[in-house]
Amino acid sequence: MDHDGNLRLYSLNNETGLWVISWQALSQLCNVHGICGINSICVNTPDPKCSCPPGYEITEPDYWGFDLNFSASTTFDSCMKLCLGDYRCKAFSYRLDGCQSAESETTIGSPSMYNFNTKRTRWVYFYSFASAIGFIEILFVVSGWWFLFRKRGSPNLAEDGYHLVLSPFRRFTYTELKKATNNFKEELGRGGSGAVYKGILTDERVVAVKRLENMYQGEDVFWAEVSTIGKMNHMNLVRMWGFCSEGKHRLLVYEYMEYQSLDKHLFSPTFLEWKDRFKAALGIAKGLAYLHHECLEWVMHCDVKPGNILLDSEFEPKIADFGLAKLSQRGDNSSDFSQIRGTKGYMAPEWATNLPITAKVDVYSYGVVALEIVKGIPLSNWVIEDREEHDESNLTRFVRVVKRKIQCGETSWIEEVVDPRLNGQFSRSQATTIVELGMSCVEEDRNMRPTMDSVVQALLECLDES
Repeated sequence: MDHDGNLRLYSLNNETGLWVISWQALSQLCNVHGICGINSICVNTPDPKCSCPPGYEITEPDYWGFDLNFSASTTFDSCMKLCLGDYRCKAFSYRLDGCQSAESETTIGSPSMYNFNTKRTRWVYFYSFASAIGFIEILFVVSGWWFLFRKRGSPNLAEDGYHLVLSPFRRFTYTELKKATNNFKEELGRGGSGAVYKGILTDERVVAVKRLENMYQGEDVFWAEVSTIGKMNHMNLVRMWGFCSEGKHRLLVYEYMEYQSLDKHLFSPTFLEWKDRFKAALGIAKGLAYLHHECLEWVMHCDVKPGNILLDSEFEPKIADFGLAKLSQRGDNSSDFSQIRGTKGYMAPEWATNLPITAKVDVYSYGVVALEIVKGIPLSNWVIEDREEHDESNLTRFVRVVKRKIQCGETSWIEEVVDPRLNGQFSRSQATTIVELGMSCVEEDRNMRPTMDSVVQALLECLDES
């Protein structure tokens, strides 16, 4: 909205570096009420030219609008005092290049010989403005439909882009999701927070619907959290399409991942090749780094484990269940967790203490997952019976043995650590980096653990090594 009351759209000329008018609500500027001042005549030539009725003279050649005076290089307070000190001033406008005050009955010539229909002009301007806004909205909708029909036969990427624009994150009814899942018939998995079912929406999207259990949050709190999560978008996070909060029902709607979770590939006879393992370690780190460092709000996942890492058709990892994470305002180091979260074996030591819960709990869990990716066995839940020492978890024993081998200067320690099913087909430098990072992530002292963005950087440095 410019100073003369006209609505304009400016575009940058890349050649000249100047902003030029590409569209304006009123092309005939004389139709803008008051552009030359009351009792004056405006003529489009095509630029507006102001003049007085016959027999009268212009008292201020640079006059525009209803300005009484103009003061350059002044402050806002000075401009306000200038207007308050003049009984004729009804309002003032302030810009970086100066101040202008205005009254309602300023004259350029003498008594009115050119009477404006003020009320009629005001409504003309209002309808012009409303029409311009309506035109822009209609143009956007028409463009979306054109894109749909123009690209109907093109690859899925175009269809996905259309869905992102016209089918955004939204609230579903319980009836919709009950129908989509065929009354929750096909169960994909079950965890501590509830069961996940396969479903097909009315637009034919295949989705995973998680029905939450033991959720006592109020609808406002639930909506605030999932709407924030729904706005997050990263290639290593499972996309949340929407939610349902209706009565006692709390459900989350995610994109469907055909290759299911990482643990089903890592801990089974159909084990992952090394390139897919490294891709998993790097992708999980990128997803957590996004949650910890790049979101408008910090997000702690609090339950990082192979069962919550899903794989797409290219074996790209996507972190799931982050919609149940703890949201905390950036810069707030406090924690108000009322109950222990996570899965035994992947939980950081501070869960069992009175220490505030920070993003370092996810770093610890990532370290366990990273070591399992290399070793190929679930280090988190094995317990070793050792007559000479106290019982210790498989993870603790693994870290202790590897550190001893490194301290003793053994050069072939990494070959003894990596999953033997790979038959030596792996990158020694990449495996060494992952193990060293994993051990630093599971340090009991959380201050000794790295941040997820530093983990990503370390993995990227050995991305092309073999």
